[in-house]
Amino acid sequence: MAGLLLMLSAPLAAEVCYGPAVATSVNATGDTLFTCPTAGTQTINALAQAGWRIVKMSPVSLGGSPTPLTAAQLVIQRPADRVFRNGFDPG
Repeated sequence: MAGLLLMLSAPLAAEVCYGPAVATSVNATGDTLFTCPTAGTQTINALAQAGWRIVKMSPVSLGGSPTPLTAAQLVIQRPADRVFRNGFDPG
């Protein structure tokens, strides 16, 4: 129980990333580049190797006229101790 409480209380860094907007259905692959606010533009594998944990991936509608656009939305997180207060990633 104490381990669970410690895990729940540990601070996390999280980001929402987006794949390219397309007019067809979203089919993210290992080659899909996701753009993230501080993690940069990387593939899922590169994000995982950099210490990010993939929380959820889902399609999102971005609107568009006359053809609606969709993109893959990726929620990622990692322990906050991997990120300095100024947002610099120690690697």
